[in-house]
Amino acid sequence: MLDKVLVGDATELILTVPDNYFDLVTCNDVLEHLVDPWTFLRRLKAKLAPAATVVASIPNIRYYPAVRTILRDRDFPALDDGIFDRTHLRFFTKKSIERLFAETGYRLARIEGINPTFNRHFRVLNALSFGRRED
Repeated sequence: MLDKVLVGDATELILTVPDNYFDLVTCNDVLEHLVDPWTFLRRLKAKLAPAATVVASIPNIRYYPAVRTILRDRDFPALDDGIFDRTHLRFFTKKSIERLFAETGYRLARIEGINPTFNRHFRVLNALSFGRRED
């Protein structure tokens, strides 16, 4: 059961929450939809209890099937959902996700993909590039 639901601009609404309020915040497929995720994460930081955790799910535009689509079709599709969701305002890579959290004062405990790529061609390319295609 929910005690309270806030509806609106997350970057503004977070200011209405008391400091040290949250033990856990999940941003599942949210940050890429915000105009300024940096400001949101900075504001959120004050609302976290000392040992709080933030769990975020952020699409990685360097995900092999996404890159393959762009290279094969020579297009950046705008779809109704998924990594090419037309409502995404920002696109992130593993490196830019790490930078986003570092610049806003967070320490990453873990970062991992949820859709591993088992494609043989990708594995060969990744090995030849000394793991530079891993993300």
